[in-house]
Amino acid sequence: MSNEVKSQSIDLGFVASADFEPHIGETFQAHRPDGSVLTLTLQSIKEKPLARMSNAPVEKRMPFSLTLSGRKEAAFLSDIVFLVHESMGTFENLLISQVMSQQGMTDPDSWYQIVFN
Repeated sequence: MSNEVKSQSIDLGFVASADFEPHIGETFQAHRPDGSVLTLTLQSIKEKPLARMSNAPVEKRMPFSLTLSGRKEAAFLSDIVFLVHESMGTFENLLISQVMSQQGMTDPDSWYQIVFN
């Protein structure tokens, strides 16, 4: 990971689903520890109210997940990535996991999920 990418790092504690809304359909770069970079497209955002702790302060963000898609040839099951977006910046140390699309194995893309608790 280059210093240029790291210098734009975003504090994950302050990220909310609304920050990603304007970027649905845009591309993100997932930088993996082995140095490979996978281009992903943000497909959807889903808030997860049932994942919120019952004693969490009201001002605490609502948990949410991002669903992204990318080339099947570059697929992986899960990894810790730096997710980079041209205008948003860099989100460090995110766990990304492959999930099944609604089309299943016939889908030409691989699908991934990142959860923000």
